[in-house]
Formats: sequence, structure tokens, C-alpha cells
Amino acid sequence: MNPAQETPVNFEAALAGALGKLRLMLRRHIHWLRYCWNEVPAERYQGLAISDAEVDRILGDDDVWEQRAIFFRGNSEMVAPELFLASMELSEISTVRLLEQLFLLSAFERDCLLLAAAVELEPGFERLYAYAQDDAGLLLPTPGLALSLFCGNRDEALLNRQAFAPTAPLHRYGLIEWASTGKGGTLTRPFRLDERVLGFLTGRQSTDARIAPVVNMSSGETMSLVGWQGQSDAMVRRIGRFLVDQADQGKRLVIRLRGESDRSRRALADEVCRQVGLPFICARLQDLSGLGLGTAQAIQLFFREALLFSAAACLEVPDEEGVGTQGDVSRQIFRGIADYSSVTFVSSDAPWLSSFLNPPEFNCTLVDIMLPPLDYTMRSRLWEDELATTENGGEISGFATDLATDLANRFRFGAEQISSVMEKARQASVLESRPLMVADIEAACRSLPVHGLENLARKISSPFTWDDIVLPDDALEQIREIAAQFRYRQKVYREWGFEKKMDRGKGICVMFSGPSGTGKTMAAEILANDLGLDLYRIDLSAVVSKYIGETEKNLRRVFDEGEKSQAILFFDEADALFGKRSEVRDSHDRYANIEINYLLQRMESYTGASILATNMRSAIDTAFLRRLRAIVEFPMPDAPHREIIWRKSFPAEAAMNGIDFRFLAKQFTLSGGNIRNAALNAAFMAASGDGCIGMEHVSRAIKREYAKLGKLCTESEFGKYYAS
Repeated sequence: MNPAQETPVNFEAALAGALGKLRLMLRRHIHWLRYCWNEVPAERYQGLAISDAEVDRILGDDDVWEQRAIFFRGNSEMVAPELFLASMELSEISTVRLLEQLFLLSAFERDCLLLAAAVELEPGFERLYAYAQDDAGLLLPTPGLALSLFCGNRDEALLNRQAFAPTAPLHRYGLIEWASTGKGGTLTRPFRLDERVLGFLTGRQSTDARIAPVVNMSSGETMSLVGWQGQSDAMVRRIGRFLVDQADQGKRLVIRLRGESDRSRRALADEVCRQVGLPFICARLQDLSGLGLGTAQAIQLFFREALLFSAAACLEVPDEEGVGTQGDVSRQIFRGIADYSSVTFVSSDAPWLSSFLNPPEFNCTLVDIMLPPLDYTMRSRLWEDELATTENGGEISGFATDLATDLANRFRFGAEQISSVMEKARQASVLESRPLMVADIEAACRSLPVHGLENLARKISSPFTWDDIVLPDDALEQIREIAAQFRYRQKVYREWGFEKKMDRGKGICVMFSGPSGTGKTMAAEILANDLGLDLYRIDLSAVVSKYIGETEKNLRRVFDEGEKSQAILFFDEADALFGKRSEVRDSHDRYANIEINYLLQRMESYTGASILATNMRSAIDTAFLRRLRAIVEFPMPDAPHREIIWRKSFPAEAAMNGIDFRFLAKQFTLSGGNIRNAALNAAFMAASGDGCIGMEHVSRAIKREYAKLGKLCTESEFGKYYAS
């Protein structure tokens, strides 16, 4: 057990005894000074004059330390060492003794702390120090005074001078600080006791005021609040047993928590500490860095608090980069662990942190724990609780009895995110002075930031619905089936037990194959709108990297964020990423194949929805094709479908005159995308003319599309509109 876990008893009496010891030491020292001043009166005014005798003594061969010893032996008041030594005996459970044990202080370093504490506890010591140092303005102790008081000979003094080095405990742990630059060298620099250490000595256990605003002694959460009732019991017990076992062996333990939200990880760490009776202290790295102290000092003070409270430290490190340089921050964190903490939780999914964990010179036991996401049942229960609270305060417009299960199926949110969503939805309804609507909740769900995809994908928003797309009946039916599979997956997997038969491939990955402009992107947008999910087009130029290992890293970010946000991932021109593996001729071929193998593994374990779009199906690796839930072919539209597309491409509000849709569909073999482009261009041509869209505008717009496609415009094809 950490010594500070024992409750100090009667610390006032212990401190009084320590100060009594200090008075005896000062009395001995002042006796010696008075003897010297009587021998050489001018020394009493050494700040104003330097006597010949003083110079001669400094240049002489006589050892001042030996002269002191002779003086004490010959002085009847100083020959009772047993009285002096008795006063040094401190209670084993005093705060002074605890500090000595916590920071592994030598007896000299411990006495230096008492020397600095005395002026804070009894103002009279200031005048004693000024007298003992023969300087009325020097009210704080100096290393020179400490050496004179606590050392018996020159060798001992030389050895103990190291106590004031930057790497020695007094400064390394921030127990004392220099009060000024002093008038001379290090020996004359006054020092004072750190305010937090003074509070500990006097029995005031309160968090250091410099970091108190961002440090908590409890997570404030329970596992039930974050949706983990029952789901985490076994994990808590397992971690707790391991923690106790490591403590019994005297080993330092670092537990890295990944997965789920910061709130869940914090609650888990707090619950483990409660189970084993260990105090708990937590803080966020970005909050510590924002205090203005400097990241290194803030981290040091945080871990020092953990030691002074005998608590497990839980430091939350942001997943994204940005708080200092990665290497420096990691070294500061693990220096804090090495110096102070016996049990540390590092809560972070930051990929860069892994490479810095447990450096060779850092002797500890490292445990990496991934928290699984809340399952469907727990998510449903959390949504039900939030919706029930809202219903009590007012009805939800459009509320359906299965809303909670629907939201739990569509969004893999944790408790923190669900609470945030409901708060945003309520705010939206209040601002518009109307009842809360289901649409408010869905909009709030889709408004949550998706940090991991910002640099690798682009969010696509569109108003398209099922009525906007024109496809053969079979293709359209397949797309509707895909939507149904996502909507009812919990029913099939959980209620009907199919998840017992399938441990992989529960996600929905489909391929849209067909020429450009046939509706693949529109179909993806319609699916996202129908399911109430965000759609992200993956930017392959940002994902695929020429640097070895970077592509897998980027893909990991894409799929990890897809798991969290449940956004639909849309891989356009997928053949560039999901192409066939090649024969290995060099290292680039080998690493390219590694990327494809990684993709295969992630697709099998992925639980969200992803769409691969390609106009080169033959280029896709057959291993991917086996893992697809469906392949939907998007053919070039035939004449009847082209006519429907032409008609749908012109809004009802547009002014039109004499457009022959049947002629356009029969004569021009264009994709749906080309048709919509031609309709829009014709509208702009008419807007700059008489304001009414006619066949002359449409025919000219088609010629522009032909030019883009590299096709010739023939009179036989355009007929009477050729000259337009």
C-alpha cells in the first residue's frame, strides 16, 4: 500500500516536534556564529566591511567544519546529542514522514523541506533566518544555511549540495522553488516551499490551485449512466484483479483504454478503482495544456496530485493531433508516470500514442484494453430513456413507438452522443417555438461531427428521393432490398438468431456497376436519405498514398469512423482501390497486395454500410466480389427510360414550349447524367434569351454534350433541329 493511504494522525504535534528540532539546530548554529563574531567583531558587519582576520581565516589551512565540531564538543550546552537526536524522531505516520517516503527523500532533503516550511508556519523563523544568515533582508532559507545546519563535516556538505540540482527530488518534483536569483552563487539563493506541499504538510488535502479547475477526483459517472449496465461487469472485475495482483508485486501499471467515448472509458476506470478501493483522479490533456502553465509543468502537477492523493491517474489524450508535438507530449506523460504514478489509465484512441507507449527505459506493465461499442439492446434502452424524458415534458410530433429501436439501429451512438443529440433537438424546437419533432432528432443525429473523415472524404447532401431515379425494375427493386436489409438487420440478426450463424460480414457492402452518368451516385444519395444517414464520398486521392503503410493507415481511419458514425461510405471509381492483386515482382507490388488484403479483412469485419461504384467491374478483385451483399447493374437507359428522364429533368416551374421528349429519347443515346446536364444548359440558354425553353435550346445543349463526349453531330440524328 502507498504510505500516503494511511491517515496522518495528530500532524500538528508531529510538525511541532519537527520545528522544535529545527530550533535546536538553529540554536547550535547561532552559538557558533556568536563565537565567531566575538572572536572577530568586524565579521558582525561583513556586509559593510571585510576584516583582515576574516581574509586570513579563509586563506588559511584551518578547516571551518572541524573548528565547528571542536566548538560544539567543548560547549556544555551542545554536548547532549541524545537530546538533539530524540527531537529528530518523527511519527511514522506524520505528513513529514509521508512526504519523505512518497518522494524518496534523503534525511537532508526532508530537513530542507522543514526549513522552508518553518517560515510559513511560524513567522518568527524569518527573523531567525535573517539573523543566522547575517542579512536582515534574507528572510528565507538558502542552501548555504541548510548545509550549515544539517551537515557535520565538509564531505557531508559536498554530498548534500546535490540535493539542490534540477534533477534531484526537491526540484524534480517541484517541492521547493527558488525565490529569487540571489546575491551570489547557488548557496546564497533563497528558496521557499511549494504551496501545495505546504498544504499537505499541514493536513490540507486539496488539489493544487493551479490545476484544480480542470482536475476531477471522480469521473462523476457510473456504468449505468453510460449504458454499460451488466455489459462491463466482467471487464471491471478482470481489470481490478489484475491491478491488485500487479500492486502486490510492486509493479507500475499503465492501462490504455481505447474504443467507445471518453465518458465510457472514464466511467470504466472510475468503476475499477471503486471496486479495489483506490482513489481516482482524472483530467483531459487539452485542458491541462490550456492553463497557461506549459504542457510539461501541467502534466507534472497532475501526476503529482495522483501521488499526493495516493490515487490512480486517468489522463485523457485527444485522438486527433494538435496538443504539442507527439513525441514531446508522450515523453512528458510517461515521465509523469515514471516519477509519480503506480497506476495510470491513458484514455485515447490516438494512433500516434502507440509508438511511444512503454519505451525500453520505462519499466512498467502495459495493458491495452479496447472497449466494445454499446450493443443494440443498450442503445435502444438509452434512446428509450431519453425519449421518455422528452415525452413527459411534451409530446414528440410524429413520434412512433419503434423510434428508439429505429434510432439504435441506424446510429451506433454512445450515451454521451445520445444525450448531446437530444439536447440539440430540444434546442431546435424551442428556437422555433413548436413541439419537438422526429425530424429534429434525426437532423441532430446527422449533425454530429465526423472528425475522422474530414480530410479523407466529402459529405454529400442531396434532395433526391425514389421518385427521382429512373432504372429498370429489377435494379430499382435491388436497391430497395438493400435499404430494407439495413433497416431490419437487428431483427434478422438478433431476434431471429442469424448472428449466431454469422460472426463476420454483418455490414452491408454493395457494388453499383455501370457506365458514367447512369445513376450510381444518385442511388447512393437516395439510399442515405431513405435511411436517414449521412453519405460520405471517399476521396481516393487522399486515401491512397505512395508511402508504404500510409494507405492502410488512412483506410483504418475511414472504416473506424464509419463504425462510429454509421455514415454510408461511398467509394467512387472503386476499381482504383479494390483492383485485382498482381504478381509480386518488387516491393511496391508486395505492399500494394498488403493494402488489398487489409481491405478484405476490414470489409469482413465492418458493420456499417458501404457502396462501391465502378464502371470497370472486370477490374475488381474477385475476392471483393465474394464479400459483396449485392451487385446492382446500372445500364445505359433505353428509349422509354430516356424519355422519363428527359421529362423529370425539367421542373414544373420552368417555362417550356414545344419540347418533343419522345424525339429526344429516340434520337439521342445519352446517359441520365448527360440528359440532366443538357436540360440545365438549355435552361440557362433560354434564360439569357426569351425566357422560354424550346427545342432549339435543347438541341444546342445536346451538341455541347456531344462535344464533351467526343461524338459527332449528324444531320440525320438531329433532323430539323440540326441548324439550331
